[in-house]
Amino acid sequence: MLKKALPRFQQLSRNIVSSSGSGRRIGIVGVPLSDGQAKNGTELAPEAIRNAGLQKALNGISGNIKIKDYGDIRYTPEASPGYKNMENYEKVIGCNKVLFEKMKQAFKENDQVLTLGGDHSMAIGSVLGHLEHDPDFILVWIDAHADINLNVTSPTGHMHGMPVSFLMEEMRNLTSKFPNLNWTNRRIPARKIAYIGLRDVDPLESTILKKFGIAAFGMNHVDKLGINSIIEVINTALDPSRKSKIHISFDIDALDPSEAPSTGTPVRGGLTLREGIRIMEHFAKTNRVSCVDLVEVNPKIGDAEDVQRTTKAAIEVIKAAFGNDRAGNAKQLEELEKVL
Repeated sequence: MLKKALPRFQQLSRNIVSSSGSGRRIGIVGVPLSDGQAKNGTELAPEAIRNAGLQKALNGISGNIKIKDYGDIRYTPEASPGYKNMENYEKVIGCNKVLFEKMKQAFKENDQVLTLGGDHSMAIGSVLGHLEHDPDFILVWIDAHADINLNVTSPTGHMHGMPVSFLMEEMRNLTSKFPNLNWTNRRIPARKIAYIGLRDVDPLESTILKKFGIAAFGMNHVDKLGINSIIEVINTALDPSRKSKIHISFDIDALDPSEAPSTGTPVRGGLTLREGIRIMEHFAKTNRVSCVDLVEVNPKIGDAEDVQRTTKAAIEVIKAAFGNDRAGNAKQLEELEKVL
C-alpha cells in the first residue's frame, strides 16, 4: 500500500522542493548589538540561536540548501559625538555601517540572507544594505512596536525604537541631518512598508503612520480580519504585480510573552507562535523572500527554560520563513522515497 502511494509522495516532494527553493544559498550574519536599548543581553542572541539548533533546522528543510555562516560582525563606535536624545548613537551607527557592508557581500554570494540580532536598531544596516542589492522590495515589519520614532518624538531615546524613520524615503529630510550617515543614499518609500502585530504604539508614532498612509495592522486587526486576510491585503496593496522581493524584519516581541518570554520589551496579547509561523509560511510560498531579520531575543532575561522557549520559537519562525512546511518538507519526503 505504501508503494502504491509513492507516486503521490514523489509529486508532493517535487512541489515542496520547488516552493522551498531547492539549491538555494542562505547567508547568515550575526549582529551582536545591544546598544539600541537599555538591557544587556541581545548581543548574546546570535550565538544562543545558533546553539539552539539553527543550522540543523535549516538543513532539515531540504538536502540542497547551502548555508554560509559569516559569524558575528565586529564593529567599533563611530568617532563622532552622539546626538541629542539618541542613546549610544555612535555605537549603533558604527554597528550598522559595518552591517551595511556585510549585507552587500552576503547578497552577492547568496540567494537569501538571514540576519540574527541584536536589538532592532540593526535593521538600519540590514535594510539599507538590502536596498543596495535590490532597490525595489517590500518591507514587512512584524513587531509589537512601530519603531518609527524620531529623536524629537522618542520618549526614551532608545534607538531600537527608531530604525524605520532612518529607512523611509519620506523622512529622509528629517534624518539626513544626523552625523555619519553618508554611506548610503537609498531609502524605501512608505507605500512599500507594512506592519503586522502592533499593540504598543506611541501617540506621535501613530501620527506618523497615519500621515504617510503606512499599512499598519495591529492585533485588533488580526483578531477581526485574521492573518490570511491581512497578508492578502499587504500583498495587493504593496505589490500588486506580485514580483517584488520581500524583506521581513521580525521582532520576537511580536509573539505573545507566553511564547517568547526572553525579550526586553514584552507586550501581552501578541501573536501566537502558530500565527507567527503562518505569516512566515505564507510569505515563503511566494518564493520572493530575500531577507529575514530576527531580533530582540535576550538570553539574559528569564530562566533557562524561558531562554530555551524563546530561542526555539525564533528557530520555528525562521524555518517557516525559509520554506519549512509543517505538512512535510522536501528532505523528509526524499528520505521516505529511499525507504519505500
